[in-house]
Amino acid sequence: MTEIEKFLALPAEEQEEKIKRLLHETIHDGPPEVKETAYEMGLSPYTLYKWGSTESEKVPRPRQLIHLLHLKNNLRFLDFIEGLFGRTAFAVPKSSVDYADINRAVTKVISCSASYLEEVADLVDAMVNCELRFDHQWDAELKDVEVACRQLQAKAEALLHMVRLVRDGARMVKLGTKRQNAK
Repeated sequence: MTEIEKFLALPAEEQEEKIKRLLHETIHDGPPEVKETAYEMGLSPYTLYKWGSTESEKVPRPRQLIHLLHLKNNLRFLDFIEGLFGRTAFAVPKSSVDYADINRAVTKVISCSASYLEEVADLVDAMVNCELRFDHQWDAELKDVEVACRQLQAKAEALLHMVRLVRDGARMVKLGTKRQNAK
């Protein structure tokens, strides 16, 4: 049974409790403070405190929830939904951000991709060892997976090549600067 099926099989009260707990944690954790967040959203602090109460029936509308997540820079809901559907979202690094942010984003993409590819490799190994048998249609699906893996591999190799070019370019600039300073 998948995670989403497990969640949907829970009684409605338990489902709501999980979501209320996430909302409470999102509202009360980290900066900005609840009052400041409420004012930024154009709400009274009382309203935001009500949303954050696990006993309350009040909940934000979707656009308000998105605004809250943005202001708090808290992606618990996204992580929760990703977990339910067995997916992973990646932060897309912008060229204007700090290099450390770019490194973190790229590292997360690579590590998640590696985990995914390990799962696919285990599945293929099980099929090769005749532990799993699928129909002919599955063969076409595996070819799609193979193409996607090769494309991912090509992108990773291109990224690695770019890293090498940037490092070499930085070394050349340093070397050139040292030579100019020596004159």
